[in-house]
Amino acid sequence: MSGRLRVGVVGVGSVGSMALWRLARMGVQASGFDLYAPGHDRGAAGGESRIFRLAYREGRDYVPLLKAARDLWHELEADTRTRLLTPCGALTIGERSDPEVQEVLACLEEYELAGEVLDAPSARARYPQHTLAEDELVVLDRDAGVLRPEVGVHAAALLAEQLGAELHRYTPVEEIEPTSQGVRVAVRGGRAFQFDRVLLAPGPWASRLGLLRDVGIQAREIVMFWVRAREPREYLADRFPVAIRMGHLPFSCLPSLDGLTVKISLHGYERPQVDDPESLRRSVDHHLVNLLEEVIREKLPGLYGEPLRIGTYADGFTEDGHGVVGDVGPDPRIIALSGFSGHGFKLAPVLGEIGAQLATEGKSSLLIERLQPGRLLTRKTRTPTGRETGAA
Repeated sequence: MSGRLRVGVVGVGSVGSMALWRLARMGVQASGFDLYAPGHDRGAAGGESRIFRLAYREGRDYVPLLKAARDLWHELEADTRTRLLTPCGALTIGERSDPEVQEVLACLEEYELAGEVLDAPSARARYPQHTLAEDELVVLDRDAGVLRPEVGVHAAALLAEQLGAELHRYTPVEEIEPTSQGVRVAVRGGRAFQFDRVLLAPGPWASRLGLLRDVGIQAREIVMFWVRAREPREYLADRFPVAIRMGHLPFSCLPSLDGLTVKISLHGYERPQVDDPESLRRSVDHHLVNLLEEVIREKLPGLYGEPLRIGTYADGFTEDGHGVVGDVGPDPRIIALSGFSGHGFKLAPVLGEIGAQLATEGKSSLLIERLQPGRLLTRKTRTPTGRETGAA
């Protein structure tokens, strides 16, 4: 290849915006294409807040990635003069015997993370907002916090442009075709672009791309509720850390950003399939509201029972709840960054870095085994339900 490496990024959302930024930082001739504009609320990055955590119930092998992601979040904050990550800590609440609680405890021990384990009486005294049973404990991850997703995506995309990347807003991609000269990306309006490598970061639009069909990524709905606090001061970030509840009535919740409401995401139910992310429904089934009311009544009694606002979003889910990073077909010039199943935003900068390394070097020392596409390509893919992870 002569001249600068040319890399196209299809989808400039949670991960695509970060990949575009990292490619531009490397001096690559990078171009991004998005159906809307970076920072929109149609995909997986909506909802004003997302959880960042190091003690990771989804697997301790993620911890090195999360540490790298934290450094990159701070770099993005410094380079854009934008506050994106608010430290407040995170609580994992459940019985000690719960496998996910065990994994969080293992993260603390193996990586010597800053944390603390509280029994029920101690946790009630420190965090009276939560109702705890005698056999439950609380694991505090001190390095956790709250991310601002829409602003983060927008900041990364703008910084990429400042560093020389091209960004094609409101530009639907209609075809991606390997050729002898590279990879051709055709967009609406009859235009086409030629690249040496292409990164696919389509979020919930993954099912539209035939190149990702074999890994079985399916768009699923994510619902978030904003509920008013009876004593709002008690639910600000300095008193009310992020919390993830295991066991009966699982959910995650985040401290108030507006000084009035707390955001809650319910876990443990089968998320509805989204046939078309552009036609995502804005109402939800009443049984979810009933479930929310039960959660508040039993676990968060300091909140009013009915939501003031409901938001619906979508993400691409895989069978096992872990993302797909790498080439997924016969042509290694096309690289997937997709299927992060509702828990990818916190990792977005390091996933973008991995994508940029794969596009420029063909390998990455950061990539972990459970994100390799081969695990899904080598077995018959079942329908992903989205049960196991929340938008956290």
